Amino acid sequence: MNDYSDTLGKIIATRFGIHRGIDSPGVPPNSKEAIRRAIETHPVFVEFDVFYSEADDTIRTGHPPQQPLDELEDILPLFEGSTIYPKIDVKLTQTYDCHDMIDAIIECGSSVDIDFILVNIGGEGGLERMMEAESYFCSKIENGPQFKLNIDLARYRTRYAGDSEDGKLDDIIDSHVSKRANYIYSVSPEIHEEDWSATANFCEKHGIAVICFWLRGWPDNPEPHVYGSTLVAALDIEKEYTGISVYFDINPRDVIDDIGN
Repeated sequence: MNDYSDTLGKIIATRFGIHRGIDSPGVPPNSKEAIRRAIETHPVFVEFDVFYSEADDTIRTGHPPQQPLDELEDILPLFEGSTIYPKIDVKLTQTYDCHDMIDAIIECGSSVDIDFILVNIGGEGGLERMMEAESYFCSKIENGPQFKLNIDLARYRTRYAGDSEDGKLDDIIDSHVSKRANYIYSVSPEIHEEDWSATANFCEKHGIAVICFWLRGWPDNPEPHVYGSTLVAALDIEKEYTGISVYFDINPRDVIDDIGN
């Protein structure tokens, strides 16, 4: 990890989740070892991707087109006994029923001693499939304390804008979220692509207290990076919107220190 300034180091220590774990040559992102390494750095949370492995009918870590890695049931026990929570990014596939996948994730999460599990739902399919999967997830968790939903606003707007008439997408999202706001813990804007004020207004409107910025990376962006000054600017949201907290779902190694010591 880079030698960050005190200011940037504090941001990373208190506001960061580690995106896809800490990988290295021989230790791929999303692998059990990468996730274990990330947990050892004591971040707020560790994010990792999961999808259905047709080869053995299991839910495994990995981001398509990455090969399936470790079983989810072997990953979640790494978080037991800690205050670090898992953020599971579900990659839906066209070949597997999204209800079955969500059921399997909830069953697996319910079998471990973890106080809080955050779930983000993405992957293949259009706007209607995404919303239907989120609605089904909310119906299954029954507003219990262990599971909550993260809404990826950036992916809604960038990937599914063509699924609705011009100017109508935000209305569709508003309607969808307003019916499930009690189940939603956070929203995720892409730190370079989203209107931060619009995101904060959206959160304020729906009573959502957490914004968790992410950084577009592999496979769409092979060389992701964000400047420390951008993180500081994002944290300024809290000054204007006092009921909102800002966090980052970004790998620390992708941060360029332009703040100075």
